[in-house]
Amino acid sequence: MNRQDVSEFNGSEALGRRRLIVLARLAADWYWQLDAQLKYVFCEGTDFNISGNPFQDRKGLHRIEFLTTNFDPHPEIDAHARALENRESIDQVLTLNHDGQTLHVRVVAEPDYDNHGRFLGYLGCSRDITDHVLIEGQLAHLAKHDDLTGVLNRREFERQLGMVCENLDHSDQVRSLCFIDLDKFKNVNDSAGHAAGDQLLRELADLMRKHVRADEYMGRLGGDEFCLLLNADGESAKKIADAIINAIVLYSFSWEGQQFKIGASIGITQLDEDIESVDQLMSIADNACYTAKNNGRNQSYFSNECSVSQRLTLQRLSMIRNALKSNCYRLLMQPIVSADQSDDTGRYEVLLRLECEDGELLEPSDFLPMAKQYDLMRELDYWVVSNSLSALEKLTLNERESTSDSQQQSKIAFNINLSASSLGDRVTLDRILKRIESSSIPHDSLCLEINETTAIRNLSELIQFMDSLSALGVQFALDDFGRGQSSMVDVLKLPIDYLKIDHALITQLLHDPCVRTIVESMHMLSERLGIKTVAEAVEDNATAQMLHTIGIDYIQGFAISSLIDMRDLLQNRSQHVALKEFAYLPNTLV
Repeated sequence: MNRQDVSEFNGSEALGRRRLIVLARLAADWYWQLDAQLKYVFCEGTDFNISGNPFQDRKGLHRIEFLTTNFDPHPEIDAHARALENRESIDQVLTLNHDGQTLHVRVVAEPDYDNHGRFLGYLGCSRDITDHVLIEGQLAHLAKHDDLTGVLNRREFERQLGMVCENLDHSDQVRSLCFIDLDKFKNVNDSAGHAAGDQLLRELADLMRKHVRADEYMGRLGGDEFCLLLNADGESAKKIADAIINAIVLYSFSWEGQQFKIGASIGITQLDEDIESVDQLMSIADNACYTAKNNGRNQSYFSNECSVSQRLTLQRLSMIRNALKSNCYRLLMQPIVSADQSDDTGRYEVLLRLECEDGELLEPSDFLPMAKQYDLMRELDYWVVSNSLSALEKLTLNERESTSDSQQQSKIAFNINLSASSLGDRVTLDRILKRIESSSIPHDSLCLEINETTAIRNLSELIQFMDSLSALGVQFALDDFGRGQSSMVDVLKLPIDYLKIDHALITQLLHDPCVRTIVESMHMLSERLGIKTVAEAVEDNATAQMLHTIGIDYIQGFAISSLIDMRDLLQNRSQHVALKEFAYLPNTLV
């Protein structure tokens, strides 16, 4: 190689080096190289002043000695040192602490070898991910903590409680659960507003936290209910509970010139190996809390007993929850027929039942109140909507495939009830909306039934939801009309297609002239508004004939048909055709 070649080579090498440096700066905050003795031979990047040493001054320093000398001891540094000594590939996050400052650095490095396999050192780069780690930590904290008070949220508290219960056999630590319900808290919300109530909860959470040690748990279950998991037996836990009650009773809350005094009732139970579930444990503590309230409030009550009725309740709750996972719910249907046969659509109201292990079907009154109490109604509603749509899709497809070109396809439509829990929850409404939008059925084959009282309570948000689905063609029925206190003025605000007259009026129709006048008025006003009327709970032929005389558009009840299992209908489409025989004909209904 002559002098010119050497010059050109050196120039290209320098250019390549500059390009490498630029690339390194773009790819990471720091780029470095170690020799075979793990000493820095090259360092490039932003200043690294947390240790007091500029980044470029590391040349010649041993990397492990640099880290252990300049930063507080940390297991991650030890693991990094072992990886370097063992010449392993490295992809690791180091936590570096110096004089109270903390830096989180992601390090990626590879051992370097020559063509003969001799170890030359390491090529590595690092990036400051402190902000990312802090944000991840904040998100993880928010996922587990109540955003108002900062204590554990219900889900995380019950998760921790479950882990403790699972390890009771292997632990000598005695623990107790305290269920806390604040007394007179509603007065603050009603008198001073929710902002005052929120501030009071923050202050009371801080007050109660003073009685909880670092290795114990405190959670907010929702509203004004809290729970403590203490490292104490029942007797010691009761002393702590009484101290908390005393502190709350003595506490005076000030808000915009107003003074408020509140109290607390606490139920206590000690964890033992006979506990079958978290639900059972929470139920015992909850019932103990109710006993404390019934005994005069501002006191605690200890109980370790689960009554027979409580055990049955917990078994039923477990069955309700498991049925969602294992699809043990059944859908039955009750036909809704046109009173004058002007509509030959096969209409059905979808009714939910819970199937027990022995095949018995539980009525809604046997499980829906508990589902509501334990916040399961939204999941149940979505299950009903989703499974009803799947069945309707299959029925519609079967009808289409079995109908010849010369025949007119028989239309099938489902009425599905939505609970107050779903109608008051935007997330659930959005889930239902997306499920309906994704369905292949004609959207006017679906009618959602909304309870009158619930509709008026959630009027503004409900109207937005109804308008969104009405634009797709989905229809709506106002259920149980006449039971609540709403008026036709309220009904006018809702985009409804059907008005279902409450069964209490229908059952009195034959015997009370006043009730007949009310039903006639409802139908007359609905007719003028372009709303179809439906009579529920039609149990006999005479009632059906009177409804026909009044002009009611649709009737449903056991006088028309018994309940039909949706599974039977899916297997035998002819049942749908046979329903036309139930359509009302004057003087011939049987």
